[in-house]
Amino acid sequence: MTTIYGRYLFDASEFHVAETVLDDTSQTVRHNHDFYEFFILKSGAMRHLINEKAEMLYPGVLHFVEPSDIHCFAKVKTSAAHMVNLAFSKNVYSRVLASYEALFGQKICLKTLVRCVRLPGALCQQLLSRMEFIKGKGDAFSGGLLIGLLCDVLWALNHCEGASPPVPIWLQQARTAMEKRENFLCGLPRLIELSGKSQEHLNRMMKHYFGQTPTAFINELKLEYAAKLLSETSKQVLDCMYEAGFSNVSYFNQRFQEKYHMPPSRYRAQNNLVLFGMNV
Repeated sequence: MTTIYGRYLFDASEFHVAETVLDDTSQTVRHNHDFYEFFILKSGAMRHLINEKAEMLYPGVLHFVEPSDIHCFAKVKTSAAHMVNLAFSKNVYSRVLASYEALFGQKICLKTLVRCVRLPGALCQQLLSRMEFIKGKGDAFSGGLLIGLLCDVLWALNHCEGASPPVPIWLQQARTAMEKRENFLCGLPRLIELSGKSQEHLNRMMKHYFGQTPTAFINELKLEYAAKLLSETSKQVLDCMYEAGFSNVSYFNQRFQEKYHMPPSRYRAQNNLVLFGMNV
């Protein structure tokens, strides 16, 4: 298929709109490619590792990726992360640069181009809607829409506020390592050890980048592990609690209720009954 609009002629292989949902905490394979792309997170949150720098991405953040970049994604421990991206060839990009110069009367300086910006709500929704339209159309109008969309993306990268600075790699690595059971069972001392920082500095950085204390993060890991045992095994609730690293029943029930909005026994009944045919 070929998309034609005025003087723009693009083979279908030169651009592609896709939607991706990351619904677990596994990390995608690190990769690079021979095309450009930009992506916007519609919901959830995820970690983006690009050129050995880690950053947290949230809804409404636009990120631009060049062919030489090496990157991968990982969902953080929240609800599923829903991302929309548009990949386009170097040929498309060169035409967009020419169109941008003609439209706005200025050239794009690639060396100083901001790569990650926070979009105003209306602009974010507009870009997402246009990507969805292009994805569904694939007719003679898509070429012009594509050029216009990418010109607006370049405008946003040049005029919108930069997103939060990248998460320090030491903090990213420490959080990832703590997701292992043998680490989160050791609690805060282990996280401090993995980070190589003082408790005070670790606490400040966790609050700044993730909006939670180290203790809250560790409790979240333990609760998710307990929930996994409750839903995937026939072990008793108390056994799941102990294996997840909790020793106080009242405290465990309170934290579990806060996170899952139901007690552990009800969670077991809803998630485990069908699998094991249990009468709980």
